[in-house]
Amino acid sequence: MLMVVAETTRSHRAGVSPQSGADARTGSMLTSTLAPLAFSFLLAFSCLTPAQAAIVADNHAPGGQQPQIANSANGTPQVNIQTPSGAGVSRNVYSQFDVDGRGVVLNNSRANISTQLAGMVAGNPNLAKGEARVILNEVNTRDPSRLNGYIEVAGQKAQVVIANPAGISCDGCGFINANRATLTTGQVQYGNGQISGYDVNRGEILVQGGGLDASSVDSTDLLARAVKINAGVWAQELKVTAGRNQIDAAHSRTTAKSADGSALPAVAIDVSALGGMYAHKIRLVGTERGVGVHNAGNIGAAAGDVAISADGALSNRGVIQSAQNLQLSVKGDLHNQGQLYAGKDSVVTASATLTNDGMIAAQGDTRIAANALRSAQNSTLAAGLNSDGSTASSGALTLNSQSSLALNGRNMAAGTLTAQGRTVDLDNSRTSGARIVVSAATGDITTRDAVVAASEKLQLAASGKLNNHSGLLTASQLELKAMALDNQQGVIQQTGEDDLRLDFRAGLDNRGGEIASNSHALALSTSQLLNQNGTLLHTGSGGMSITSEGALDNGEGTIAANGNIVLHSDNINNRSGKISTTQGNAQLITRHELENSQGNIVAGGSLSLQVASLRNQQGQLIAAQGDLAMSAEGGLDNREGVLAANGNIKLDADNLNNHGGKISAAQGDIQLTARHGVDNSQGNIIASGDIQLQAENLTNRHGQVGTAQRGSVNLTTSGLLDNQQGTITAFDALGIQSATVDNRQGELQSGGNLNITIHNRGLDNRQGQIVSATALEIAGVNLALANTGGTLLAASKLSLDADSLSGDGEVLSQGDMSLTLRQAFHNAGRVIANGNLQWNLSGLGLINQGVISAGQALNLYAAKLDNRQEGEISAGENHLTVSGELVNRGLIDGGLTHIVATTLTNIGNAD
Repeated sequence: MLMVVAETTRSHRAGVSPQSGADARTGSMLTSTLAPLAFSFLLAFSCLTPAQAAIVADNHAPGGQQPQIANSANGTPQVNIQTPSGAGVSRNVYSQFDVDGRGVVLNNSRANISTQLAGMVAGNPNLAKGEARVILNEVNTRDPSRLNGYIEVAGQKAQVVIANPAGISCDGCGFINANRATLTTGQVQYGNGQISGYDVNRGEILVQGGGLDASSVDSTDLLARAVKINAGVWAQELKVTAGRNQIDAAHSRTTAKSADGSALPAVAIDVSALGGMYAHKIRLVGTERGVGVHNAGNIGAAAGDVAISADGALSNRGVIQSAQNLQLSVKGDLHNQGQLYAGKDSVVTASATLTNDGMIAAQGDTRIAANALRSAQNSTLAAGLNSDGSTASSGALTLNSQSSLALNGRNMAAGTLTAQGRTVDLDNSRTSGARIVVSAATGDITTRDAVVAASEKLQLAASGKLNNHSGLLTASQLELKAMALDNQQGVIQQTGEDDLRLDFRAGLDNRGGEIASNSHALALSTSQLLNQNGTLLHTGSGGMSITSEGALDNGEGTIAANGNIVLHSDNINNRSGKISTTQGNAQLITRHELENSQGNIVAGGSLSLQVASLRNQQGQLIAAQGDLAMSAEGGLDNREGVLAANGNIKLDADNLNNHGGKISAAQGDIQLTARHGVDNSQGNIIASGDIQLQAENLTNRHGQVGTAQRGSVNLTTSGLLDNQQGTITAFDALGIQSATVDNRQGELQSGGNLNITIHNRGLDNRQGQIVSATALEIAGVNLALANTGGTLLAASKLSLDADSLSGDGEVLSQGDMSLTLRQAFHNAGRVIANGNLQWNLSGLGLINQGVISAGQALNLYAAKLDNRQEGEISAGENHLTVSGELVNRGLIDGGLTHIVATTLTNIGNAD
């Protein structure tokens, strides 16, 4: 009966050798006549079903390789496998091997045995010498084998090999009681009674519909030129190798074959959206150059590793995950639009470009390397990521690119994140880790609109520029190295106390940005610093040092520190900006100009400035609890500005313009030296201590120079001291040394002695006041004193030594007075001393239309005295010595009046 079935089946198989014409016709008629009767007869005895014709032994094979095919009692096809070799390999050759939904039983039992598919089956008489270790099923046909049911090994477990070079399809197939299942389109390499390997040249394995269930099998192998998975594959350990290969029997060594010119499959391993691989451990290998792996489904190892390698590209739109390690290696491009996840570590490498639009992550470490790596804005690269989305305790993320590295999505590491490339693009990313190390070997690092946060240390090193435009860089410790930094509208923060040093030789642009540090010390050096509307903030306990070889532009910006600040620059622009220390000192050094118009430079301690020139229009320079010292080789423009210190102020400049400005030492002295002029018009120079001012010229029109609580004022000018409508006061002594003093409508006042020394020119005190609370001394070479409407007043003694005195003003002393004039004097005012008055005109004339009075003795020496009708000369004792004529039309009065004159004419009163 079995032979008839085999012959009938074979007569319909393509490729059978043709018969002679008569024999062919006879055979055909015999078959047509007997087939209905035989079919009915056999069906009634349950020995033949339509499915039986799907498994046919190859009658061209040696007899020892032809299995016997029968039906079991319940109609399930049963294959009595051939006698195994000494190595335990049963070799069975078929011309057709198709399995329908009923499945098939491969009988590997010498005794009767119960099976899941067929119930009780009789023992296999071919196994008298022992059961098979390997059941090899070779199919010689031009058609793929269709496996639509389970393949069960009856008896002892064995490896099941199904080899069909024409291809294999699986739709609801599976294996029962097999310890290993191998589906291959390769030619079996058989010798010495055992399988040495598989020679794969063509053929496809297709899993579809009901899928492939090898979940009870220890290991499953799929070996083909191409593998297509359109349904689920369930296995313990799954190994898939695609391409033209020589593969050893253990599936441990694969040797790719050279190209033979045949058409390449589109994809070596293709898992569709309906497909999936579910195993404890998965390994996928595609060896054919230029032919890759595609996954739109699910590839998951529930307990072990997943390993995928491809000589071409890998495209993943689905899920590839492992409970343990995940390893992907491709020689072409790798494009991930889905999820790649490892329960332990993941290693992903691509010889070409790796593009990530999805997630690549691991609960442990993640290492990714490619020639070029690009991770899109909504993507994720992670290490130390638990399956529920929470963060693990550790996990290192390592990213390496031989060219460009673009990480624009979420990049996360529970431990260290390392990213290396020729250029590194982190724009728009959210990058975090305990430690982050990013390096760009030949180009820039960009973090525009990104957040890069390290809980411990952040290291960025670029051979080009670091561009953090609108980005955020934050860490407990920062280490940033680049030729230049662009931090426009960006934020850079160090929260820890380790010292921070930033060096950008090609410039730092912090316009609208913020660099904030809590480090102990902050040192920043650059060729040019742009901080317009930006903030440089140092809140640590140490100092801040900024060095700019070129410009430092802080227009409308802020540079602030708790401790000391030291700024070195070619020039500084702080227009409408703020440079401040809360507690420390501030030192600014520029080779050229310091522009502080409408700006504020405030030191909690002392403030020191060394500049070529300073413009402080409406600005403020303040030493809140210390001294202010400034050296300007050029000019100091403080118009409507403020120079203030709680301690001393020392200014050294070519010239000082303090028009409408204020220079104030609240608890100290002021020392001001100007090689040319000082303009204090409408300004204030005020100290609680001493004031020393030395300049070529001093203009104090409507201005004020003075000491408030104590101290003396000493003013020295080689030219003009212009105090028109100004005020110069000293709590103690006031000393003035000048070529010319213009005090019209001005005030010169002292609480101590007031000394005025004039060189070569005059003192103009018209409508002015020169007042001393003690002694007043005025002297000079070629001194001409104009005192029309003016007042000279001393509380104890007044001494005047001048060439000439003019005007109707007052010369007053509450004590003694000494007057020496070298030109004739016409007195229309009052010259009064409450004590003695000593007046020497050096042989010159005196015309008196005013009052000359002494409370005690008056000693007057003149060549001629004309005391006109309005004149009054009075004293306790009058001693008038006139070498010429004395004419009195007014009043000469005294307790004692002693007159010595060559000629005396008394028309008035002389007592």
